[in-house]
Amino acid sequence: PLILGKTEYKIYPLDIIILGIILGLIISFLKKSSRKKIEVKKADKILFGFIFLNVAYYFLSIYYFNSNSYLSFSSLKNYAFYSLLYFLTYLSVENKEQIKRLLKFYFSGTIFILGFIAFGIINGTGPWTEYTPLSTEGARILAFTHGLYLALALIPLTLLMAFKKNEKLNKFLISLILIFSAGILGTMMRHIWVALALAFCLIYFMLQAEQKKEIKNILFKTILPITLFILLFFYSSLMLPQSKLSKSFENIQEAISQRSVSIIRANKDESFVWRKIVWESAWKEYQQNMFFGIGTGQKVSVENGGYRDFVEVRNMHNSYLTILAQFGILGSGLFLYFIFTLLKNLIKSGNIKTDFYKMSFLSVLAVYSVAFVFQPYLETNLLAVFFWINLGLIRIVSDQNYENS
Repeated sequence: PLILGKTEYKIYPLDIIILGIILGLIISFLKKSSRKKIEVKKADKILFGFIFLNVAYYFLSIYYFNSNSYLSFSSLKNYAFYSLLYFLTYLSVENKEQIKRLLKFYFSGTIFILGFIAFGIINGTGPWTEYTPLSTEGARILAFTHGLYLALALIPLTLLMAFKKNEKLNKFLISLILIFSAGILGTMMRHIWVALALAFCLIYFMLQAEQKKEIKNILFKTILPITLFILLFFYSSLMLPQSKLSKSFENIQEAISQRSVSIIRANKDESFVWRKIVWESAWKEYQQNMFFGIGTGQKVSVENGGYRDFVEVRNMHNSYLTILAQFGILGSGLFLYFIFTLLKNLIKSGNIKTDFYKMSFLSVLAVYSVAFVFQPYLETNLLAVFFWINLGLIRIVSDQNYENS
């Protein structure tokens, strides 16, 4: 970390890469080597306003709200610095071919996660899963971050099969989707399961009849082998009740069952109870200044029986509530208005139902929109970067010049 006085400022390699991209774009535009015509739109202005508000709140939080300077700086990075990826994506990507190349690169990255899934199955627990312990019995075979990256790829891969209709490619993609699904299930992250299900329903509802029919065929081809495999696994475990196979199946079944049931029995789950207490405490603090919020870098006092703690507002596992509590109606209004304007532009651009890219980026936004309720996505760099990049891609495909690029 960079140490100034008694305060540590953490600068990550990711931050250096982003700074390098910014410098590269500045040089490119100064040399006039970029052919991109820059057009500032309403959504861009709103995000500029949100960034400016974050900078203002950084100084206000330190000198007026008496906040922790390190925590305030961290919030400034998460909301103002990483949101620059929206503009960097828009300025860097000039045509459809580059969008295609970017998606290929992302999908290639997700294939490397298959190694982590295999390691998790063999080892019984995946690498880095100790940072997110379970509130129920069982073990994660895949880390939360890796599960998110697979989840963001899952619906676009399904849409690719529905739009392209390449039999040879579809067989490969179905196999990939099955393994991805196993990995996502193995994260034991309930909110990702819910977010994926809701996002899929939304996208399926929006598709044309032809694509819906194709997805039904894909689901039939996917669900049938899964069902047969589970039945075979179950039958084998019954035939050998004392074997490792049988005990392993029982453990997996019990863990998934507990995690699934806990979704509808939230009041009995430790992690849900903790969230409820923290959210209530933050809400009480927020009510003191609903329009401007309580500022960044704050902590709230949490008490429940013998449990007492001071929890960082930025880490209360709900990005919507975190922005509302810190920036009030003013800041959260700007953020939501920015998302609304982008969606409005996307819808007005037309051809959403027939454009693979538009539907894919919309599905990613849908997954994030649900997931924000349960985890600190915008407050964690490895989770937030793809959100801002995706918004930049939505900005590109909403442009009138996109169709002709």
